[in-house]
Amino acid sequence: AEAQSAPDRALRAYEATLALDPTDARALAAIVDVLEAQARWPELVSAIRRRSQAAGSGWQQRQDLVRIANIQASFLDAPKDAIATWSEVSSAYGESADVVDALSELYTRTAAHASLAELLGRAADREDEHLASVRCRLGETYFKQLADAPAAVAAYRRALLADPTNESARQGLALLADDAGVRAEAIAALARSYELADEWEPLLALLDQRLAIATGEEQVVELLLEAAKLQEGRAGAKHAALASMCKVIALRPFDRRVEAEVQRLSVEAEEPLAAATAFEAAAQAAAGDVDRRAHLLEQAAVIYDEKLGDHAAALTAYTGALSCMPRSARFAEAVVRLGALAGDGAEDVVEMTLQTVSEGEPPTGHLRLLAGLQRRAPGRPLFDTLLRLAEREPADLAGLHEAARIADETVSDAALARSAYESLYERASGLVRRAGKDADPAIVAVAAAAVARLVTLYRAAGAAQEEIAIQLEAAKLQLHAD
Repeated sequence: AEAQSAPDRALRAYEATLALDPTDARALAAIVDVLEAQARWPELVSAIRRRSQAAGSGWQQRQDLVRIANIQASFLDAPKDAIATWSEVSSAYGESADVVDALSELYTRTAAHASLAELLGRAADREDEHLASVRCRLGETYFKQLADAPAAVAAYRRALLADPTNESARQGLALLADDAGVRAEAIAALARSYELADEWEPLLALLDQRLAIATGEEQVVELLLEAAKLQEGRAGAKHAALASMCKVIALRPFDRRVEAEVQRLSVEAEEPLAAATAFEAAAQAAAGDVDRRAHLLEQAAVIYDEKLGDHAAALTAYTGALSCMPRSARFAEAVVRLGALAGDGAEDVVEMTLQTVSEGEPPTGHLRLLAGLQRRAPGRPLFDTLLRLAEREPADLAGLHEAARIADETVSDAALARSAYESLYERASGLVRRAGKDADPAIVAVAAAAVARLVTLYRAAGAAQEEIAIQLEAAKLQLHAD
């Protein structure tokens, strides 16, 4: 009653008691009650703190600090002081849910957004850890006690969504990856946890397993591209990145960006052979598009030729490119050049290849290259090629003259020789007639040589009329056939 009617007198009496015993709990509590009843808030805060420090237990001290913080936040309208007091509670007793809720409201009132974000982030992490722990225990129960592998994978996966670094959940999934029934789901969940945690090393270690369970070509390509990026960018392993991209181009032979990456990585990793073999594999995959196939084979051939000095391999690649584009002068010339360098009968193979691509109406350059190879062993094939060239180049008498000599001296076919020399004479004499006095002496000499040989061939064949006719014609042209 005295505390209500004469609060100051009562407070002095309680203070006197405390002077004799500063830890007197009844006096400390009575002061708090009097001040609260009188709504003397600043003094009340001090009194509560004195009681807490003098005689409070651990639990009581926490309650006192919470009471002080609530008074500061409400009656005193001092949110910053309240924040300081709640921070004391957090430091001494932990950042429990009531601490988080109170500080969240105070940080919002004071527009302390950065502090609010840090507070809520810590709380979320704790919640995630707790949730992950619960789900992990659930997964262990399904796995070890109930032998329910699908349910265990699902629980472990959900645990890792809450805490991607939870090692217990990861270990459980690693064990479940040996179960064919849930292997794909377990490996996928493991990979996702490494991605969320930005742990590239274990993610790369899973690559072969992830490729093995991939459900289609698109997924395989996606995994390989992801691996190449990590291998080069994070691990600094250009050799491994090149190996991944080489696999990609075999699946995506029309992707020029992948082609460029293979070229770049092969240079930086100093592994030209990997690129060459990858382009050959890609060419095989692009068999339906002859232009793309030829391009990829040419890329491989250039590497074999210029970087590896493997003429035989370059010849094989260029031969494939030529078969795709049989009219290509570039490929034909490369095949002939490499045939001479490759050895071991390579030129014979090249000759057969050119013979094949020269069927029908080939470019004139192909026939010239073929003739060059056939001159290694002159015979009827060279004769036929030279005649084909002569048909295309009427003014070039040298090839026709060579064909006539081959028929005469190498093939020893008199009829064939007469036919060739007759054509040679007809062309040469025509040129002489048109030129008249200005005829080229070399052409005149060819015409005379043709006449001379025809006279001999007619005589041997008993063709007197033909012999006389050619001699009379030669005389008119002043060609001497002695």
